[in-house]
Amino acid sequence: MARASAAGTAGEDDFLEFAAVRTGHLFRTVCLLTGGDTHLAEDLVQEALGRIYAQWYRTSWFAPRARIENPAGYAHTVLVRAFLSHRRRRSTSGRLLAAPLPGRDQGGPSGRFENLVGHAVHSGRPSDHA
Repeated sequence: MARASAAGTAGEDDFLEFAAVRTGHLFRTVCLLTGGDTHLAEDLVQEALGRIYAQWYRTSWFAPRARIENPAGYAHTVLVRAFLSHRRRRSTSGRLLAAPLPGRDQGGPSGRFENLVGHAVHSGRPSDHA
């Protein structure tokens, strides 16, 4: 039992050393991706380091506790994927379905629904209308 905890502590020490060395590099990389948004960059680095820590020792069929072969490359991959996930979530959360029709009342949710339905009905060919 003491052996497992010593191995866990050594693994945590390895990760902490890696995180201390690579955090600056990861931060600069994600600052370039975010266009200088340092607050978002800090959040993404923290998210990436959390994901890396969870996978610091991978489980495989051949080596039950094999280390990540290229931790710096893996960290950059995780960081870029975290950035893309954030961007994807952000781009789909605030998008409108359709532009409102000109000259229509835009008040309230029912006005938006009428605009969407009106746009859908009037956008087809005349032969499509029954």
